[in-house]
Order: sequence, then structure tokens, then C-alpha cells
Amino acid sequence: MKFGRLDLKNLILMLIFAGLVVGGLQIAGMWVWVMSSGAIPAYEGGVHVMIALIGALFAINGLLKILATLKTKFA
Repeated sequence: MKFGRLDLKNLILMLIFAGLVVGGLQIAGMWVWVMSSGAIPAYEGGVHVMIALIGALFAINGLLKILATLKTKFA
């Protein structure tokens, strides 16, 4: 797919949202690791895992919105 020329604003926004996705997945993985070691109760860590995964989903949504606007902008 050819998006044409990317401007700096959209490129920075895509990098921010991609970083939020990776960060959310890393935090969820860290809490799963902490729960598996038995350091905290499962109900407490489960809340953190769900919040991190929901945050990653919101970041994916933002990234896809930017990609969709770029696709329609340069179509």
C-alpha cells in the first residue's frame, strides 16, 4: 500500500501510539509474571492486567484511526 508522503505530525503520533501498545503489553506481561510468582493475590494483579490490556487496545484503536485517515487522504 502506498500512503504517499507522511508528514511529521502523523509519523510522531503513530510512534507514540505504537509505543503505548508495546508498553501496555509489557506491563500486562509483567503483572502476569508477578502473579505467577505468588507475590500478590490473583484478584489484585488481574485488575492491573486488564487495565494494561484495555490501554493497549485503545492505543491500537488510535493507531488504526491514523492509518485510516492516511489511507483516505492519499487514496
